[in-house]
Amino acid sequence: MFLSRSMPEDAIHIVNCFGCENIIECFVDPSIWLTYSFNGMRYQDGWVRAENLMIRYFDGENSQNEKLPFGCPMVTRIHPSEGPACESQLTFAAALPNKWAQVPQPRTDELTLSQWPKLHVYARPFLGPNKEEAFRQESLNFADSLRTIGLRYQTEPYFWVIPDPPNEPTENLQVWFLVEEP
Repeated sequence: MFLSRSMPEDAIHIVNCFGCENIIECFVDPSIWLTYSFNGMRYQDGWVRAENLMIRYFDGENSQNEKLPFGCPMVTRIHPSEGPACESQLTFAAALPNKWAQVPQPRTDELTLSQWPKLHVYARPFLGPNKEEAFRQESLNFADSLRTIGLRYQTEPYFWVIPDPPNEPTENLQVWFLVEEP
């Protein structure tokens, strides 16, 4: 399953499918994202902190003290480290609906609202647990598939994506690579 019933209908536009390779080319519309930045060596450490902060934001710890629908998809933008024992820069982000007239501000400095530009990505959906090992292996496999069929992409940053909110099973996952534009 590529899209989730929890995602805004107008957030992602599919432009091409490479069915045999399980690759989807799409555009992600520019929008405001709720973000949490983390520098570290373990994805799970950053994920747990981001998820806890974001759940509180959507449960009403925001400038409007208003409970909000959880922002989907949840995307982790990864700027890999230079070496095996270095910290990577991870940005955990939850999409916010473009239809909101006024986006509530976070009440903690750990969360920020960020305007993301339109993204042109190759995406690969897969089934697996929300664990670093599963994402890492699928990222390697996906990069190999893109090279094999001759699709040009940027090696960084890349994105790990969870289409559904935290209170739902997270077996439907995705890896995104930015399309290298001519």
